[in-house]
Amino acid sequence: MIKFFRKIRKNLLNEGKTTKYFKYAIGEIILVVIGILIALQVNNWNIERLNKIEEQSYLKAIKTDLTKDVLQLKEEVSNIDIQLTTLEQTRKGLASDSTTINQNIAFTTSLVTTFTFVPENATIDDLKSSGKLNLLTNKKVKDTLLSYYNFVDSRINAVNTSIITYARDIIAPSLMANYTLEYDYPESLITEKSKIVNLNSEQKANQFLNNAVKYRLFILSVLKEDYEDLIIQINELQTTLDTEIK
Repeated sequence: MIKFFRKIRKNLLNEGKTTKYFKYAIGEIILVVIGILIALQVNNWNIERLNKIEEQSYLKAIKTDLTKDVLQLKEEVSNIDIQLTTLEQTRKGLASDSTTINQNIAFTTSLVTTFTFVPENATIDDLKSSGKLNLLTNKKVKDTLLSYYNFVDSRINAVNTSIITYARDIIAPSLMANYTLEYDYPESLITEKSKIVNLNSEQKANQFLNNAVKYRLFILSVLKEDYEDLIIQINELQTTLDTEIK
């Protein structure tokens, strides 16, 4: 093809048809430019198609991650409910006229157990580290997703850090120093009598213990509410993702 065009230009020059030669040369340039533009457009279409395929893959992976997060959050909410019930019973016992209160395994657990939530963030981390966040073409999906993970990184982590620090550095040392703790040994080593230790009136009136129970009731209620809010956020985000996933 190149030889064919070259031959035409040569014949035009040999025949002295300079004007026609320049017209032909300009036409040839225009054809080349058009060809380049078409090639670029085809390439852009191909890149766009590949990006769309990759976006779909990421969206599906994100939805899978969020589904796992919901399961984990629901389990943590259920566990928190159990501890809140025990703590409320303990609070009422401490405030009652009874001279003793049972100190058993549930009593100890309710004061020191933590409920850390670690989201499945492999997909979002991959998007960030690879600089491919722009593959998510739906701005609402991208903004909501980043807001969700930012909320976990800031608010949720802050609450959990507070709970862990308080349980490890304040509550646990006090319990170890001032109370007889019972743990869940194999059943064959536990008698019914050894499962329960009564707090005497002095221990029952201890201000630290009363404040610790109230603090745990407050902070675990806050954490439960945050986890429930996260579940709502995830459900709404997944509904939006369903409209994007082809």
